[in-house]
Amino acid sequence: MAHVEMDGWYRDRAVLVGDACGAVLLSAGHGASLAMTGAHVLAGELADGDVAEALARYQDRTRPPVVRTQEFGRRFTEWTAPSSRWRIVLRDCMFRLAALPPVRTRILTSVLPPIGDVLDRRRLGRMPS
Repeated sequence: MAHVEMDGWYRDRAVLVGDACGAVLLSAGHGASLAMTGAHVLAGELADGDVAEALARYQDRTRPPVVRTQEFGRRFTEWTAPSSRWRIVLRDCMFRLAALPPVRTRILTSVLPPIGDVLDRRRLGRMPS
């Protein structure tokens, strides 16, 4: 499994969104969520005026959660595709423990990458016309 990391997501008036700029490993998940969030952020930024500034703000707002999710995917891949026999045994034990409610809650809170506050709460529900 591999992905490409882009230094810049826009040039002039062309911009990349979704997996074109911030693909995450399959093991990380969240690809569709990040793509929809990015599209929403981009639409909101473009509604505010100057295209060049909007594209820069879009990249500045969405890059941090994408990078965190990509990093999470690289770390989590070792659990989903273990590289040794003892790691396979450890992973399987973890899956069995995950059936216990307190353990399940702890695991879920530790494996879901934080996206921060990339969405501007003032703009949720307001799409440009």
